[in-house]
Amino acid sequence: MINIESVQVVFSLKHQEEWEFIDSISYEAKIAYLNKFAQERIQELQDAFATKTENSSFSDRVLIKILDNLHVNFKNIHIRVEEKLKAPYYSIGVTLQEMLIVNTNDNWVEQFIDRNKNKNIDVFKLLKISHFGLYLKCNENYFISQEGLTKDIIRSKMNEILPLNSQCASGIEYLIKPSKINL
Repeated sequence: MINIESVQVVFSLKHQEEWEFIDSISYEAKIAYLNKFAQERIQELQDAFATKTENSSFSDRVLIKILDNLHVNFKNIHIRVEEKLKAPYYSIGVTLQEMLIVNTNDNWVEQFIDRNKNKNIDVFKLLKISHFGLYLKCNENYFISQEGLTKDIIRSKMNEILPLNSQCASGIEYLIKPSKINL
């Protein structure tokens, strides 16, 4: 199971005067490096397919079992982008209370899958999204990404907008209002 919980991210744009263009190597050298890298990866894949052994067959079965039964759970996600360089100032954000991906049978009941025993088994995945929201606030005057703030202050300001385990952000008008979705 992959479990990611309580992610709060704030992005803000830099003034164009602060941008740095770094050309560490020329365009031609970058293309040559990428071509060499691609050729090496292609050769590795060709070698791997040519020398397939019983051990790789076992590892393939284990990998398939792991991937088939991988559950993914995201909880308490808030990502916010702030534009404070040119009026009108704005902020845009995505909030998500929970997103869960699990294996199910054809009746949508959670189940462990082993395609090594039954290769013809159908694999079903259930996606549950709980309280996903998208907001845009024009004429913003509350910026979390102010310079000089510590991580703890930024975290507490993010919690003021969207407290952990809450369904909606306070004082925000949503473009997509948080609600439950099962797919």
